[in-house]
Amino acid sequence: MSESELDLVKAIARDAGALVEQVKSQGFEVEKKTGDEPVTIADRMASELILSALRNKFPSDSFISEESPPPPDAQQAERVWFIDPIDGTKDFIKGTTGYAVMIGLATAGRPTLGVVFRSSTDECFAGGIGIPAHKESNGRRSDITVSTQNVLSSAKFVASKQNRPPILDEVKDALGLTTEHNLGSVGLKIAVISEGNADIYVNPLSRAKVWDTCAPEAIIFAAGGRMTDVYGNLLDYRGPLTRPHGILGTNGRVHDEASEKLNLLFSPS
Repeated sequence: MSESELDLVKAIARDAGALVEQVKSQGFEVEKKTGDEPVTIADRMASELILSALRNKFPSDSFISEESPPPPDAQQAERVWFIDPIDGTKDFIKGTTGYAVMIGLATAGRPTLGVVFRSSTDECFAGGIGIPAHKESNGRRSDITVSTQNVLSSAKFVASKQNRPPILDEVKDALGLTTEHNLGSVGLKIAVISEGNADIYVNPLSRAKVWDTCAPEAIIFAAGGRMTDVYGNLLDYRGPLTRPHGILGTNGRVHDEASEKLNLLFSPS
């Protein structure tokens, strides 16, 4: 993995983000797709832009976007790009800033590169195997790292903003958490952990998909943190598109204790 490859992906994410902001300024209609999830023309146009650009730069790779059906056996390729053109579409629709363009690369089934671009505030989070996690904002780049918090009950919890599931109250009680910061995009929640401004994110539900986790996992790993399912198992990028056992993302220091307590709270099916 190289910085030059990452720079190409960051540029593509920025182009997609500019398109998303242009559509936002012009107005758009909201449609429904499978699962009663909202989708807009901005999602589809950004997806097409990213797919076209990546295919031009990396023609031998495979590509899976939230907004286009994956080709057969695409996940079994050596290099697979996972794309979420707007992670946090509900926030985008409501006009808040909790959405982001996400592009991640999995190599041999493991995340190796990730970009999460928050176009509304011009913040770009990136990193990967052999590339330090960093943030670009207002023309400046700075390396980022997770916090040193090692006491779970004192950890800062980040959770969904739109349609926050009630089960998170049970999660907080089980983990002894008392603080909570709410944000839309999965990628942005993992980004705030990666830069040390939060310590733990838990999504026990199975709604998340591979494109929700690939880019964030590459970044949080580069920042010194961890991302697994709620039972502490590695996330699978060559299996189902869904995350049947949820997501646990932390600064790494509270990960094992959190996973042990979540095992007591939820029984694997």
